[in-house]
Amino acid sequence: MEAAAQKHSELQAAQNTMSHQLPGEASMGDRVTAEGYRWRGVAENVAAGYTSPASVMDGWMNSPGHKANILNCAYTEIGVGLAKSSSGTQYWTQNFATPA
Repeated sequence: MEAAAQKHSELQAAQNTMSHQLPGEASMGDRVTAEGYRWRGVAENVAAGYTSPASVMDGWMNSPGHKANILNCAYTEIGVGLAKSSSGTQYWTQNFATPA
């Protein structure tokens, strides 16, 4: 899961675009599966422009949908990615999963 999150952050940074699925990119579930992770449930949070772990977590916790992913006890594993674009924008990805 960590590899899927990191690769997604790197692709967002390369394209300087925040999205759960960039043009030509596989869906989040397919990205996680492609890294060899077997899952029953999976979710994702993405963010851009935050400059520290504390600030991005504050942003996610103040967003109902993102907060729901973070607090969902069904997800027992997490992968985190962070990449910086050439302009300096930081792109963050959290993948949450329930293993199969």
